[in-house]
Amino acid sequence: MKLRFDESEIQYWACKYVNDLNEEETLQEEELLALELKIKARGYLLKDELVKVAKWKWPPGRPAALAQENSDDHIKDVTSKAFQLTDIDDSLKVLRSDYGGLRGVLAPIGSAILHLYHKDPYPIYDPHALRAVGERKGRGVWRRYVKYCRELVAQNEVDIRTLDRALWKYSKGKNS
Repeated sequence: MKLRFDESEIQYWACKYVNDLNEEETLQEEELLALELKIKARGYLLKDELVKVAKWKWPPGRPAALAQENSDDHIKDVTSKAFQLTDIDDSLKVLRSDYGGLRGVLAPIGSAILHLYHKDPYPIYDPHALRAVGERKGRGVWRRYVKYCRELVAQNEVDIRTLDRALWKYSKGKNS
């Protein structure tokens, strides 16, 4: 993997992401970020929080409706397990519906949950962000992508949210 823009531009692209959000998108993201400490202290998501993440990552769409179908206990069990796991692949797999996790949750939404609320830094698995590091979706990409993003975060002294915003905006800005 290789960043397709200079590392010194991470803040620039992240700021561009924030500045280009409309009011609704800004409020939606701020609301999700404001939940971080509460969710980390509790150790799991509630149903309304899961649905908010699904709507944020995949608006409008079926995943949010499917996420609503999960029971409160199932959401608690699955998300608490995901937040306790430290293995990159296992943390995501336990959330995914195709591995018996939460209805409506595949890699994009599962990675968004980890990105926002796991104690370890996780990027969001998104085709736009992957393009910014010269990758495509595929087998083994998730693990490499997480490790690479963690290296970038450490080397550039930015948080994972800043990096993720920059990756997404760079690719989206170059391809829109």
